[in-house]
Amino acid sequence: MVSADGPGLEVTPSALNFGTVSPGGHSDLSFTMTNTGYGEVDVDVPATCGVFSVIAGGGRYTLAMGEARVVTVRFAPQSTDYAACQLDLGTALHGPVPLTGNPCTTVTIPGGTTISAGNTQYDHRDVVMSSKTVTIAGNHTFCSLSMTGSSVLTHAAGDTGGVNLTILGNATINSSAKVSAEGKGYASSTGPGEGGDQIDGGGGGHGGNGGWTQTSGGRLTYGSVTEPVTLGSGGGRDVNSGYDGGKGGGAIRLIVGGELRVDGGLRATAWTAPGWTQEAARGEASG
Repeated sequence: MVSADGPGLEVTPSALNFGTVSPGGHSDLSFTMTNTGYGEVDVDVPATCGVFSVIAGGGRYTLAMGEARVVTVRFAPQSTDYAACQLDLGTALHGPVPLTGNPCTTVTIPGGTTISAGNTQYDHRDVVMSSKTVTIAGNHTFCSLSMTGSSVLTHAAGDTGGVNLTILGNATINSSAKVSAEGKGYASSTGPGEGGDQIDGGGGGHGGNGGWTQTSGGRLTYGSVTEPVTLGSGGGRDVNSGYDGGKGGGAIRLIVGGELRVDGGLRATAWTAPGWTQEAARGEASG
């Protein structure tokens, strides 16, 4: 930022991209800060930023008018994972300097794949899904996510961890694709708010009370109304007809650093149990 009436700070280049660096190796790149205005500029460059370290030009100091200082940053990764950090300069005259290394590679997940909690082969990659269903367990981090065709991302029924993804960049769900946890919560008559087995099974509770039927009341609430992270409970079984209640909705947690575009589906609703068409025949589940 340059000011004709006061101090200004110019940073060149404005970002550092270290490219691909093998684990155990390192790469050093530099940028120059120049006081281009009138008056002094106070800066405070931290010694580290994520996996990046400042090996020269760091610390707190003052730039006089026209003075320049070179800052050298080292990227010494211990893995091939994508790395990124915003190096703050400690001044309101200029924003942070983006640092990136080990760019993400693109990988397509085949339909029918189950990604276990310990399977990290898709982590820190630009992930593409083009067809069928992919089931995921545990916490995972993708660089980006592109869901095309009729692809579906879901979690196993009853998995309390749900779909738990961090997307560093953008996530796009095209019109025929969906992230779905429909009916992936607790099964009939199970869960903290289960509907209970009785004549005309009660509705499962979650963020709100479960629905009442002709002979029974729905179960009580649990979890958060505004930010639910727990699975929905199953509806009660109708002991008179023998029909099971519905299955609760699952859980989806997406943390997206860039843009989240949903043209398709993003659902964690309950699954309605088959059987009698009358609502009182079996308890509905909670989402």
